[in-house]
Amino acid sequence: MSGESEKSDGQSRVGTTIAGKYHLDRLVGKGGMGAVYQATHTGIDRKFALKLMHERADQAPDSEARFEREARAAGRIGHPNIVDVFDFGRTEDGAPYIVMELCEGESLAERIVRGPLPPQEACE
Repeated sequence: MSGESEKSDGQSRVGTTIAGKYHLDRLVGKGGMGAVYQATHTGIDRKFALKLMHERADQAPDSEARFEREARAAGRIGHPNIVDVFDFGRTEDGAPYIVMELCEGESLAERIVRGPLPPQEACE
């Protein structure tokens, strides 16, 4: 993976297939450690969120270990307010990825912009 192109636009992987089965349909979001894509599993035609870690020279030395811990921890929790993790691996060129359930809708940040949450909604 070209870390430079991934870092600069985040779109470099759209249209590619990861691990021979996850076709990256569109970029959902990106952050300091990686990018999240909507991906379709080509064998079962199901949509997932695939988080792909950036390959960056300035990444902290323990970033890959933290990324893997995130995958393991989220995979064990099994809580309605935390996405399910279905798969973890490395791309053909060694970049770690996590496959999670794809959640549609607005983010909490987008919801808060619309105004304060009513207490009942905030508690749920």
